[in-house]
Amino acid sequence: MALLVLLAILAACGGQSPAPTQLPAPTEAPAAATEAPIAPTAAPEPTEAPAEAEPTEAPGPTEAPAAAGEPQQGGTVVVALNAGWDVLDPAATAFTFARQIMQFIYDPILRQHPTTGEILPGLAESYDVSEDDTVITLHLRQDVTFHDGTPFNAEALKFSLDRIQDPELKSPMAATISGPVESIEIQDEYTLVITLKEPFAPFLNSLTQISLAPVSPTAVEKFGADFGSNPVGTGPFMFESETPNEEVVLVRNPDYNWAPDYYDHQGPPYLDKLIIRNVEEDATRMALGEAGEVDVIYNPVAREVANFESDPGFNVYYATRPGVPRIVVLNTEKAPFDDPKVRKAIAYALDKERVLQDTFEGIGAVTYGILTPNIFGYWEGVEEAAPKHDPERAKELLAEAGWTDSNGDGILDKEGQDFKITYGSIPGLPFDITDQIWQSNLKDIGIEMTIEGEEQAAYLQHLREGKWHMAGMLFVATDPDVLYTVAHSSSIDSAWNTARYKNPELDSLLAEGRRTTDPADRAKIYEEAQKIILEDTPYIPYYLIKNAYIVNARVQGFKTDIQAFLDFYDAWVTE
Repeated sequence: MALLVLLAILAACGGQSPAPTQLPAPTEAPAAATEAPIAPTAAPEPTEAPAEAEPTEAPGPTEAPAAAGEPQQGGTVVVALNAGWDVLDPAATAFTFARQIMQFIYDPILRQHPTTGEILPGLAESYDVSEDDTVITLHLRQDVTFHDGTPFNAEALKFSLDRIQDPELKSPMAATISGPVESIEIQDEYTLVITLKEPFAPFLNSLTQISLAPVSPTAVEKFGADFGSNPVGTGPFMFESETPNEEVVLVRNPDYNWAPDYYDHQGPPYLDKLIIRNVEEDATRMALGEAGEVDVIYNPVAREVANFESDPGFNVYYATRPGVPRIVVLNTEKAPFDDPKVRKAIAYALDKERVLQDTFEGIGAVTYGILTPNIFGYWEGVEEAAPKHDPERAKELLAEAGWTDSNGDGILDKEGQDFKITYGSIPGLPFDITDQIWQSNLKDIGIEMTIEGEEQAAYLQHLREGKWHMAGMLFVATDPDVLYTVAHSSSIDSAWNTARYKNPELDSLLAEGRRTTDPADRAKIYEEAQKIILEDTPYIPYYLIKNAYIVNARVQGFKTDIQAFLDFYDAWVTE
């Protein structure tokens, strides 16, 4: 259920992506061109461990500089993203940047603390869980209204959760509800009771995701299929206008008075207006930021970040994305990657350190595990156990698998078949650099890799369909259940098991991880799952994302949440 974001999947690429289908994690999902899904597609995965779990410390943004005086009300902040979005309907999208924009328009049912990941009150001011972990009772705030004046209550929340399961909506979040939930019942005006079919550890985490945020029943009835272009939520900012996939204009919600207490203030946000623009061209995005025409640059060109860090007119913030890091996907249904020994050889061939330095200018870190270190259940032994860059070992494994250069042309062959593969990608920086490094690494061991670039929507579709031998992905999430989304066999086609990997032992562990609510027992389950994935190598993790945000110094109070989404509730500007 995690579901975080969007593809972050492709985000592997860089921009944004849809989320999984089978109880996906709430993740990023994909970010822009190569970010993986952040939002689930069919059942998002949870983001944190069950309520009882000890939250894992999640790195937040760099320490903000001292504010320039007292917060001032008014002003506009302009944000330049590096990819687009589809609709602003939490039940209908899995795009990462749609999820980013919706963070401003909607409020989640529960919240996660931005640094500890602890599950806290949201629109539900408290909740109870039955002794058998199958009944969750939500006690809702009684002072909340939607932007159109519609009261928020148990009826409105039930409407929103039921709507997710409407077959006509084709919600990527449908499995999040239909999978684990037995019934949703109104106990009284401000109390909703959710009964699960069996214990489901990630469910509370799912309730912290914006994908399950309540929407105005009045607005849904009014706009019908066009609700996503006329969004109405309960959040700190209200929708004013949109140029589809180019610009969204939001304005301050003057009635907002239900922010969580981890913020620096209560009441409406300080900013009058928030403008989000899609500026995909890297040079243009950087130039607009340098000229002061946009205040926040998302996904800046890595080699230019140092220049902004030394410029007093800007502040650079960093935030680590939790979930599944950037990974190379190996399609286990396509020969020769149906052979685990060949897949392991690729893991030895790829030079991750070179990618860190040449693609990301040293920002972030090399990683080896299918989960990021800042997520509950991370197996700390993975770094020692995982393959490191060793082309000679890669050649040895390939030879053991029967791949040799029998005719001396520099390309390995086996039974008359040359080792030639395709690699799917989204064109543009910084991923063009990574693609070329992988291509060079494989050429060094006798493999010819052809890069096939596609625009984001087509890429994500073809990634899930298994078009290529290799590709890139990432998935934003805050709960280890994200592994169900990317590695359970039922998540092939339905979610984001893009390696098309099948392992009955792993399937059993991941199902058990969902049913197990004791944190210590659950952590052991996910450690075993990570060991299996490392050994079978359907994916090769390579880069731990450290998002850089270049922010004009006139913007004060800039923050990010636990998923590294931008947060402007406390932000204000000096003029």
